[in-house]
Amino acid sequence: MNKYICLLYMFVLFWACNDDESMFNVGIAQENISFKAIPGGAVMYYELPSDLDVMAIRVRYKDAFGQEIVREGSYACDSVVLHGFNEAQQNVEGRVTLCDRNGVESGATKVTFDTQDSGPVAFFNEIEVKPGWNGFSLSYNVPAGGEGMAHVFYVGENPLTKEIDTLLVRSFVFGEGKDSLNLQVQQEASEHTVVVRTEDFRGYIVKQQIWENVKSFNTMKLEPESFEYSDPEGLGIKDDQNGISKDYLFDGDLKGFTSFGGNIHYMGTYIAGPNCFGKALFELDLKEPKLLAEVRIYAILSLSRSFMGILANAYENRLPCNITIYASNDKVSWDEVGHYEEARDLDPGLRWAARSEGNAGRDVFYRTELELEKAEPCYLAINFPILEKNYRYVKVVVNDTSVSYNGTDYNVERHVTFHEFELYVGKE
Repeated sequence: MNKYICLLYMFVLFWACNDDESMFNVGIAQENISFKAIPGGAVMYYELPSDLDVMAIRVRYKDAFGQEIVREGSYACDSVVLHGFNEAQQNVEGRVTLCDRNGVESGATKVTFDTQDSGPVAFFNEIEVKPGWNGFSLSYNVPAGGEGMAHVFYVGENPLTKEIDTLLVRSFVFGEGKDSLNLQVQQEASEHTVVVRTEDFRGYIVKQQIWENVKSFNTMKLEPESFEYSDPEGLGIKDDQNGISKDYLFDGDLKGFTSFGGNIHYMGTYIAGPNCFGKALFELDLKEPKLLAEVRIYAILSLSRSFMGILANAYENRLPCNITIYASNDKVSWDEVGHYEEARDLDPGLRWAARSEGNAGRDVFYRTELELEKAEPCYLAINFPILEKNYRYVKVVVNDTSVSYNGTDYNVERHVTFHEFELYVGKE
């Protein structure tokens, strides 16, 4: 019996000691805690007591969905981020405790803090959906610190069910700052209903907005018989023996079949120069004013071969990296309607012509005509905004070309090449 009594006494003593340690007796005063509102939450700044047993600080609060969140800060830091909010809130309640090295918590100190609109909410503060080519354009301006994900839809016919549905155009992650997107849709229409949804990085849909009756301007390619080519500066090279001519600009070969063969001297493409930077490579007379939409400039796909002559050493060294498109109605006053520019020494794999002939950024070679047939064309599209007037004349000016993949500029005579040129206008 004495044995059992002794065991019972030891158990009670252990329980009493454990109960004494169930709460950490060191607390934190409210004056040692402060908050700063940020997008989607707040930053809690703290100054811990100078007690060696204090190892961490914890704060509990409920997020925008009513779920309890626990955030922990280390003794080695002085702040912790409190997230989980959408629309800006004021006087959000929270409880702050300290923890010892065993994870035992102190009594709670009640706090309140404010938050700012999260990125997925602030995304809509300065958003615009405007008419676009074959779809619509979207622009936004997210304040500092805002981030999230956006999904853009339009209302159309679901190709599987044949029922009216919201069809995804694009999903993208956004951060602070301005950006704009030209979004093209698969189904042609004169106007669209556009739906934009945002979500946070926890997967919650935060906000949605709908724009109805957004006009869409559809485009069509202008066929060569609809315009006249001219070379006012005399820069276009004509060499029938080696297959160099302006005729290759408009022959419909988008990939380089005309240069695919046994004779490596035969190029089957367009070349201008020398010394043609900043000059009109050529002009097009559309015969009547038209609503200009886009130009596309194509490069020869890599064919596991090398050119000779003007294009020797580096084909990509003669491809434009800085190009401007002008338009006019009298050939005296020219308006800039489109421009594209990338760094001339941009990594080859990131260039618009990454899959072009000879480029080190290519990840595939096309060794047979069948492989070339299946390949996607390599082209640069320069989209114009919806212009306020129609134009009859178009002028193409190349300002610079890319350097070779090894950083060397072999294009000392300032030649320019591209394989095919297409002009798109508003569909009448």
